Amino acid sequence: MPQAQTILEQIEVNLITGQTFIQWRKQITADNGAVVFAEPHRTSLEPAHYAKDGTLIPATDLAAQLAAVSAHLVQLGWPALAATDAATIAVHDAYRLTIVPVAPISAAISGA
Repeated sequence: MPQAQTILEQIEVNLITGQTFIQWRKQITADNGAVVFAEPHRTSLEPAHYAKDGTLIPATDLAAQLAAVSAHLVQLGWPALAATDAATIAVHDAYRLTIVPVAPISAAISGA
């Protein structure tokens, strides 16, 4: 009987922007182990940053984002994320949380 799987496939950390990009592979395997269908499912995590109007936007909450992704996958008929995914991602995502946001130049000029 074919088996549906959601597999953590890629974690990419952009060292300039501080963003973390995550990709899972949604796949169906046949009884013989051959992959008969596969497609990506992606999300990203943002560091704390300032909006153009000078409002500080906090960093994306990893647990909340993964819960939302998992719920979306289940809604689409795929298995939920593996419990180990959060720990694996957290190791690679730690850099994002060290980013110190810089106020926009317009805020610095206006004295805000």
